[in-house]
Amino acid sequence: MVQIRSPMEPGFASAPHERETATLADRPHFMALHFAPRCRSGVTLLELLVVLVLLGMAAALIVPSIRFAVRDTAGTSLERARAVAVRRGQSVRMTVSETGAWSVAATADTAGVILLSGTGDQASGSGVARSVVISALGLCMPEGPVVVGTPPWDPARCRPAR
Repeated sequence: MVQIRSPMEPGFASAPHERETATLADRPHFMALHFAPRCRSGVTLLELLVVLVLLGMAAALIVPSIRFAVRDTAGTSLERARAVAVRRGQSVRMTVSETGAWSVAATADTAGVILLSGTGDQASGSGVARSVVISALGLCMPEGPVVVGTPPWDPARCRPAR
């Protein structure tokens, strides 16, 4: 849209030599036509790449925490069993069945009374029941046969040494 200006307005150049000295700022109709916002739809490639990078960064932060949360469910039940052994001041035995169900019972003078129990998300892996004895000091020692090729056991951390 072309705007018609009056010769009385400031910045209006009537003589030819005055027109040459006028700047672009003195011509609002030129500015309006040249820098008018354009209508566009859709997204640019740059915007798409920025969104993909942000999604990748978010996934890189979330996926490891989900993986550790699943692994810590088995470790949490073992930590609870350690806390019971230390609080009671006596050894307890934690047994995990083939189905993943676990129970904690005192090892002496309780006639098999179960102190804690629960069900894990997965079975023990080999389809064999496993048992761990936890001392009153919180040290863990696995019971049963030693499987060849497994790493040595760290009793202070209640897990295989690495």
